[in-house]
Amino acid sequence: MIAPESFDVVMKRFGDRRFKATWVKALSQFEAQLTHDGLLDAYILIYTFNFTPDQEYYEYRHNIFDAFLAYPDALDVIKLAFEQLFTLFPLEEQREFDGFFRLVSERGIDPRAIRESVESNRRLRSAVAA
Repeated sequence: MIAPESFDVVMKRFGDRRFKATWVKALSQFEAQLTHDGLLDAYILIYTFNFTPDQEYYEYRHNIFDAFLAYPDALDVIKLAFEQLFTLFPLEEQREFDGFFRLVSERGIDPRAIRESVESNRRLRSAVAA
């Protein structure tokens, strides 16, 4: 939360408040920070970034996701989120997160490659355990 007395100083980091782009940058950064700092489990990221056209911030989904990707551990968190999704959720439920899959794919991250990696790791672990 921004203290009212520091609002002007904080907003100047994003640009001139007369322009929509400034507000989009601020919104994106704050949403990304809220998401990053509020993650208790990585799979919650899937719910957060499962944007659908009827949602309020759908138009800004790429900006928000890009701001999230600026965090040093973002790709690790995304990979862990996929691992949790593919191991904890049945296939029928995984289909409910199409907005997340689409968003990630549009940013050049291949969910299929992550799925294959998760499945090969799972097979390896079960082979070692046997």
